[in-house]
Amino acid sequence: VGRITVRRLDGSNRRGRWRAEWYPAGAGGRLRTRSLGWSSRKDAERAAAALLAGGLLDEAPRSQLGGEIRTVRQVLDAYAGQVAKRADLSAKSVITYQDALDRLSDHVGDMPISLIGRSVGTTYRDRYLTTNGGRGTYTVHNDLSVYRAAVRYLQQCGLSLATPPRVQIQIKPTYSHHTPTSADVAATLRHFRTPWHRAAICLLWGTGARVSDIHALRWTDIGEDTLTIPEGTKTGRRVIPLSPRAREGLALLREHYPEHDIWPPQKRLYLSAPLNRATREAGVERFSPHGLRRLAVDEMRRAGVPLEVAAAITGHSPTTMIKHYRTVSELEVVAAMRRAGLGEAPRGEVVTLTGSPYRKTNDQG
Repeated sequence: VGRITVRRLDGSNRRGRWRAEWYPAGAGGRLRTRSLGWSSRKDAERAAAALLAGGLLDEAPRSQLGGEIRTVRQVLDAYAGQVAKRADLSAKSVITYQDALDRLSDHVGDMPISLIGRSVGTTYRDRYLTTNGGRGTYTVHNDLSVYRAAVRYLQQCGLSLATPPRVQIQIKPTYSHHTPTSADVAATLRHFRTPWHRAAICLLWGTGARVSDIHALRWTDIGEDTLTIPEGTKTGRRVIPLSPRAREGLALLREHYPEHDIWPPQKRLYLSAPLNRATREAGVERFSPHGLRRLAVDEMRRAGVPLEVAAAITGHSPTTMIKHYRTVSELEVVAAMRRAGLGEAPRGEVVTLTGSPYRKTNDQG
C-alpha cells in the first residue's frame, strides 16, 4: 500500500503539532502524497487507519473516464469527479478545487488535449487576467496548480497526455501590512454597504481574532460575557472576553440575520474588497482585515495588558505576537526616550559646557 509517515514539524506556528502523510504506490512506481492534515499524533494515526479502511487507494481505471477524452473540459470533469470522492479533503477544500476547475473550464475548456503540453496554461493566464483587468495573479497561480494535478490524475489512469509546462506569472504583492489607528477603523465602519460586513469588522476589531476564527463561530459559542473560538481553527479552542465592540457586531447580526447561525450561508467571509472600498471612501490609508488583529495587539499592549494574557487572547506565543503583530509608533519612541532620560545628568548635578576640553594649537582651526 505504499508507506505512511507521521512527522513533527517545528516552527513558530507548528511547534508541538504533527502532520501525517500517505504515499500510496502509484502508476509507474510514482508516489502520490495524501495529506492527512494537522492533528495530534494519535489523531493522525486514526486518520491514516480510516483512509486505509475506506479504500482511498482505489484509482479510476481508464475505462471509467466516460469515453474518449478530446477536450480540456473533459480532463477537468474527470478530475472533479475524483476530487469529490477523496476522503482526505474537507468540504471546504472540495469547494475550492471545484471553483478552480470551473474557472479553468470557462476559459480553456474547449481547447483540445493536444495543446496541454503547449499553450493551455498560457492561454488561461492571458484570458483570465484580460477579463479581470490584470487582477487575480494569485488565483491564476493556484488554478494552474489544480490544472496540473488534473493532468497528472489522467496520466495515472493510463491516458497518454503531455505534462503541462510551467507558466510564468508575475505576482505583484498586494497585501497591506499597515496597522490602522482606532480612528481609521471607526471612520470606515459607516461606509460598508451590508450589515454583516460591519459586524465582521466589529468582531475582528473587538476580539483580535482571525477572519477564519470569527467565521467558525456559531451562536452556541457565544456566552453572556465571552465567546469561544471553536476547535478546528488555526490555533484551536480559546475563550475571549466580549468587548463592547464585539457585542455591537453580534447585535448587528442578531438584528439583520435572525434566520442564520451568525453568518449568511457563504463558504468564506470576503472582506478585502469591501474593506478596500470603505477605506477609499473614508479617505484613510488602506489596511487589510488582518490589520485589525495587529491593531488589537497594539491596543492591549498600550493598555498594559500582560504579554502572556494578550498572547492567550490572540492564540500566539508571546514571542511570535511581539515579532509579527506589535508595531511601534514614532510617538511611542519619543515617549520612551523621554522616560529613559538618555544623556541626562543625575538630578542635582550641574554640567558646565563652556570652555575647551583641550588646548588649542596653531595648526588647529
